[in-house]
Amino acid sequence: MLMRATATTSRPPTSKGAPKASPTSAILSLDECSHLGPLRSPQPPAWSSHFHAAPAFCLQDIPEQKKVVFAPITDLAFKLISHPAVFISPKLLSAYVSLQSVIKDPTPIPIVFSLYARKSYSPPDTEKTITPNANQSKNAIPRHSADAALSTAIEVKDMALCLDIIDTSYGLPAFRNAKLVREATPAAILACLMPPVAYVIGDILARYQDEVDHSHALGFAFAGILAYITFTAGLGIVAVTTANDQMVRVTWAIGTPLRLRWLREEERAAYDRVAQAWGFADPVKRGFEEGEEWELLCEVVFRKNMILDNPDLMDGME
Repeated sequence: MLMRATATTSRPPTSKGAPKASPTSAILSLDECSHLGPLRSPQPPAWSSHFHAAPAFCLQDIPEQKKVVFAPITDLAFKLISHPAVFISPKLLSAYVSLQSVIKDPTPIPIVFSLYARKSYSPPDTEKTITPNANQSKNAIPRHSADAALSTAIEVKDMALCLDIIDTSYGLPAFRNAKLVREATPAAILACLMPPVAYVIGDILARYQDEVDHSHALGFAFAGILAYITFTAGLGIVAVTTANDQMVRVTWAIGTPLRLRWLREEERAAYDRVAQAWGFADPVKRGFEEGEEWELLCEVVFRKNMILDNPDLMDGME
């Protein structure tokens, strides 16, 4: 039965009596797109291993006039994911973003991102309602889901939607808290282990001399090793937080603390992607963009303590 549905939808009907494509047959027909050319999207969305998804090279093979076929499926998916008894897990969120990326309709993704962080849900067979804290790191939007949603919004050329996706993913405190826990915690643990390690190494080095008392030699060695580690780590932190080679059009405003620069780097990179997608590709023409959407982007970037096309950093303005 599935093979017959697939064969029916693989080619357009040639007569009035031919069966029309249904949502189920339209999804089944996606598996027959292997003969088509590769996808030209710069960053395909990440697929969950527990959900069946269409091949990436079929993303651009859905004509605009046939997208209405998928409307019942997307409506049903949104109803399911917004149901009070449904817990939105990272895998479920990734599957929903993948579905909307296939259909090229990322419009409801910002709403789903907000539900992921703030939606209350009731577990089955219980009357207890769990209300999550939107600022906790565990409620942060996964990086791959945010990247996939932003790539789709850029592809459909919707500036307002791109800004909404950034505000509901990269720009939330939960995203910064998750980065702090994921990347800063190992460094903090290592920093806490440095004094005992320096003391042990200093004690070993103090045993190789007999000129001064062992306690004095231990104190000198311990202080020297700890000072070297602290100075080197300080230089490394400054180098990481002040790196700007990855910045193209959106840069930080003068006076932005280094701590915020590091925590909000993904947010700045997202605005940079949007600016590069809407602006001129030729570096000589940069700064001459105009229009309501471009003015909106400039205003939003300015409010985020960033600068779009800083004249001091443009080519020929050094």
